[in-house]
Amino acid sequence: MIIRQLDTQSASHLRALREVVDVTGTMGSPKERETALRLETIEALLEQPHETLGGEIDGVLVGAATLSLMPEDPWDDDGGIWFGVSGVMVHPDFSNRSYGRQLMMACLTLAADRGARGVLLEVNVPNPLARRLYESLGFDAWYTSENAYERGGQVFDRVCMKKLL
Repeated sequence: MIIRQLDTQSASHLRALREVVDVTGTMGSPKERETALRLETIEALLEQPHETLGGEIDGVLVGAATLSLMPEDPWDDDGGIWFGVSGVMVHPDFSNRSYGRQLMMACLTLAADRGARGVLLEVNVPNPLARRLYESLGFDAWYTSENAYERGGQVFDRVCMKKLL
């Protein structure tokens, strides 16, 4: 897999990837899913201050992850720069091949290169594989938003995780 920074010309490919990946509802509530699939939302993630990395195999986008600078956070007494990782996804046909790990490692390296003190992310509970990946990379859960959203008559939690670099 080749990892590169995506630009606005990749918006339709990223949208198509998001549609395929979210078959199990990992994007959150129906409203969050609708927002995440809007081209204007996707195009915004492909411009500064965000950096969206795409994983390609034979020129086809099979994975993506977005790194964003977080605003100064009052819970971090020591200050420092924090980044958030969002939209981590791998096409189901390419899962279980370490592509998600490669994308996350690229994001962590990029954040460290930018002088980050740490990285934050959220994972929706119906996505246990993602949570195991993040834990294996050294992320710790620090907050659980119980009953964060409802989808298809079920209520789900959202776990906030962080990693010091």
